[in-house]
Amino acid sequence: EGYGQLALKYKTASKTFAGGATEVIPVQVPANAILIGALLRNDSTLVGAGAASYSAAYSTGATQAISSGTDFVKNTKVTTFFNVQGSGEATAITSAATDITLTPNAGQLDTGTVTAVVYYFEITALTNAA
Repeated sequence: EGYGQLALKYKTASKTFAGGATEVIPVQVPANAILIGALLRNDSTLVGAGAASYSAAYSTGATQAISSGTDFVKNTKVTTFFNVQGSGEATAITSAATDITLTPNAGQLDTGTVTAVVYYFEITALTNAA
């Protein structure tokens, strides 16, 4: 009795571009979690002045690259799993909630929508002893 819990959870969010140098998908994965995977999907063909691809990375509470050179074509998907060995290790969130920032590889992001799903581990502390 009084055990904590390790739970696999996920958060999903979409971002419709407003036109700018970057766009942030507000997944808001909480602090004290460990990021283990990210999925992205272009829900429409993206349009960007002077750009044809984007890079994605965790931002705010934790930073880590998710993808680079992701094409603007509708239904382009990214599947990135962060394991616990070698490069691409799982990332601990040590401060504020974490989002995903999309950055065009040139120019800007003008119109389009991208959906993200982020998988993470969250641990719950032990309860008080009886």
